[in-house]
Amino acid sequence: GAAFGETKSARAGAAAESSGSEQRASREPSSSLSSLEQRLHMHTRVRRSIFHAIMEANDYMHAFERCEKLQLRGTQRQEIVRVAVELCTAEKVFNPFYGHFIAHTIRFLRDARFTFQLFVWDLVKETGRLQARQAAGLGR
Repeated sequence: GAAFGETKSARAGAAAESSGSEQRASREPSSSLSSLEQRLHMHTRVRRSIFHAIMEANDYMHAFERCEKLQLRGTQRQEIVRVAVELCTAEKVFNPFYGHFIAHTIRFLRDARFTFQLFVWDLVKETGRLQARQAAGLGR
């Protein structure tokens, strides 16, 4: 199959243009998700659950609802923003889905804003580690 960033970004962008809303494309086979899950180091149960909640959602609202149904508390809840940012920076081409999802999450989860700020600051400190496309995706 094609690389993660190429297929997800292209299909999500096309769906958004044609329907006027930010939607995810149809689901990829579970083997693609499993390999991506491993590549992005989704090793804990919490991170895997969040990853699948986001990746298998139809749009950013559905992704948020799926994450809420996980009933995460405390530090587990902070992983929602971290996983979303990692997915955003893993894309080869910017995908507005993640921006909408993160903005919506920050709007409705009070502690998510601070987590997002800290995580972005950590990434900025490591900008030498980030590739240009990752920094550009994060900046949008």
